[in-house]
Amino acid sequence: MRTPKKPSVGWAAIPPTLFLLLFFILPLFYMVRQSLWLPELTAEKYAESVTNPAYTGGLKNSLVLALYATLYTTVLGLFLVYAMDRWGKKWQAVISIFLLIPLVTNGELVRVLAWMIGLSPTGPITAGARFLGFLDPGQGLAPGLGAVVLGLVHILLPFFVFVVYSTTRGSDARIEQAAVLMGANRFQAFLYAVLPAAVPGILAGMLLAFMMTLGYYATPALLGNPQDTVLPVLIANQIKLLGDYGQAAALGMLLLGVILLFLFALNRLGVMQSLYGAPAHRDAARTGQSRLSLYWCTLVCSSPVQRVTSFISGTRAFTWAGYVLSRTTVVLLLVFLTIPLVISLGASFTTTELLTFPPQGFSLRWYKTFLSDQVWTTSALNSLLIALISAVVSVVFGALAAAALTRGKFKGKGALFALLIAPLVIPWIVPALGLYFESVSLGVAFTYAGISIGHVVLALPYSTLVISTALRGFDWRLDLAARMSGASLGRRIIDIYIPLLRPAMFSAFLFSFLTSFTEFVFAFFMSDVRLKTLPVQMWEGLTFNVTPTVAAAGGIFTALALAAMMAAGIWQFLSARRLTAQTIGNTKTVPFPDRPRDGGMQEHAPEQPALRSS
Repeated sequence: MRTPKKPSVGWAAIPPTLFLLLFFILPLFYMVRQSLWLPELTAEKYAESVTNPAYTGGLKNSLVLALYATLYTTVLGLFLVYAMDRWGKKWQAVISIFLLIPLVTNGELVRVLAWMIGLSPTGPITAGARFLGFLDPGQGLAPGLGAVVLGLVHILLPFFVFVVYSTTRGSDARIEQAAVLMGANRFQAFLYAVLPAAVPGILAGMLLAFMMTLGYYATPALLGNPQDTVLPVLIANQIKLLGDYGQAAALGMLLLGVILLFLFALNRLGVMQSLYGAPAHRDAARTGQSRLSLYWCTLVCSSPVQRVTSFISGTRAFTWAGYVLSRTTVVLLLVFLTIPLVISLGASFTTTELLTFPPQGFSLRWYKTFLSDQVWTTSALNSLLIALISAVVSVVFGALAAAALTRGKFKGKGALFALLIAPLVIPWIVPALGLYFESVSLGVAFTYAGISIGHVVLALPYSTLVISTALRGFDWRLDLAARMSGASLGRRIIDIYIPLLRPAMFSAFLFSFLTSFTEFVFAFFMSDVRLKTLPVQMWEGLTFNVTPTVAAAGGIFTALALAAMMAAGIWQFLSARRLTAQTIGNTKTVPFPDRPRDGGMQEHAPEQPALRSS
């Protein structure tokens, strides 16, 4: 029987590509039209964007905030990356769990609520800072630049650590061992062999943190000072407060222009290919061939640096200080990652009318208020329905895109991958603003369909990356055997692909669901008195009437996310157990034939005597 040719599934890229072209690329043209035709062609709004001190100051504040948040995230995140890479599998598992819990269980508004409580003049974090002498009596940490940076670092740490660790874990440890055998000390070998290979991943993580910071709206708006307003807050104010859509579009295009300049510069430095888990050895080889890497290696191998590193490596005091400092920092960072979860849950059980932590007593009063208030329950049901629709569609499109990327034969795979991950790289407020203008033009604004479309755009990169990773480890011999048996594509999808990819698809569904359920910016643009999601209702509660009911809504967020995580874990465990049982049940033990003394081969292996216990 002739082996069938390997099928090309490049056609699978058509639906997700068309979807992103219509609802991610086309909205940018709507922004251009909205900013230039008022109703006649004019560049008045662009001129005002670059001359008005309020707008230029907002851009400056955004860049300064992004710089501070990126630097602190990099310094603190590298401790976690080093611990995951060097301290063994137990530390790796513990740190991964602590990074995933806030990433999955806390939406942006739940984090902001927790920091508002903890950093207020009566909050526990402020009380600790006052006890240590960092603050005067009656003074609080929020609102202020420090509070915004603290909140953003908490959001950015998981993204930075996972991006950098995905590039460092594939590095060859033998390079460092060879450097030590050639006479380098441990510290010098780390600087010479390990650090250059990690630089592309570190730059990629810094790029992701910087771009994400530029697009956050709720954290700077609620934790920052009014005089330090950032550009996303100005854009949202133009839409919701002033109704100046042309100025909002011009400010959005200004922010997009700044982002594209950074992306172009970093692409020229060869950093973009490291984003989202590019092989570390290729980046290390590319970096090692550059002139900058040559200068760095020359500096590390120089006599002054060798003497300093030898002194540090050979001094027991420095070794113990580094050991204590690294362990203490990692433990404090793990505590830092859990603070918003503890504060938001604790405040939801208070018996008083005020948001306080530690809670005054214990009561389910505010959860009962949440469940009995039609405004809150309706917004929660709206979020649930939109999240379900968005998750299902994003998983279907993500599976098609992943199949095209892993098995398709067509030109432009790199362009397709760039298009698929673009919603993660570009700050979400820019495409959300353009999609809002497009939704108004198409007549789907302020509807379930309109919000769901935006959430699919945001969740599609997550589902694509998760399913693509599973497809790369897929045993394609099963598909080959099914095709040789005459099975159609539909039958192979039902009998092979879906059962084996079910855990990955469920994980993609989970990430997509939580991404949609906690999304705020686009839902804020698309909300009116008839349709509000739970994050929008929480925003109004934090802005106009702050009560512990908002904390109870955050508790609902957390409970739903924890339930989804537990369901995912149970699903993974049962799937692995079922697969193991099927493998054992379908495997037949075939004894190896013994070679007889006459040089022939027996047909069956002789029966082996039973082993007796001693």
